[in-house]
Amino acid sequence: MIAALPRDWDLMLWGWNFNSVLCVDLLPGVTPCVLVCDQIRLRENIERFQGSIVPAAPFRLLRAHGSVAYSISPGGAKKLLRLCLPIRPDDVAFPVVNKLTRNDGIDMMMSLAYPQMQAFVSLPPLVITENRPETSTIQGKD
Repeated sequence: MIAALPRDWDLMLWGWNFNSVLCVDLLPGVTPCVLVCDQIRLRENIERFQGSIVPAAPFRLLRAHGSVAYSISPGGAKKLLRLCLPIRPDDVAFPVVNKLTRNDGIDMMMSLAYPQMQAFVSLPPLVITENRPETSTIQGKD
C-alpha cells in the first residue's frame, strides 16, 4: 500500500480507535466523509478480522482518534514533531459531525496535524485494537 502513496507521503495510519469517528477525504475537493464503527462488535469479531481478505486502499486522512499503528516518513516525523509539540489543550473539531473533542492525548495532537500533512489511512484497517479505556494506563479517569 505504501507504493500506492504519493512520493511525498508523510504518514500512513494502519488502524484507529473504533469508539470514535474517522474522517477521510473520500471525494477530494468535494466533501469530507466520516466513518462510524461498532467497537463492541469489533471486539467480538477479532478472529474473523484476522481471517479477513477484504482489499484495503489508502485514503487521505483528516481526523482520527488513536495511534494504533502507523508508518511515518522522515519528513513526516519532522512535520509531526513541529505540529504536535508543545502539546496544547486545543479542542479538536471533527468535520461533518461538527463535534469538538477535548485534546486528551498525543493522538489528538496528531489528529490536528493530519490535514497539514500528506497523511493517509488504510480502509479497511490492517491493524485493530480492543481499545479498552477503562483499563488504560495512559489516559486519566474523569
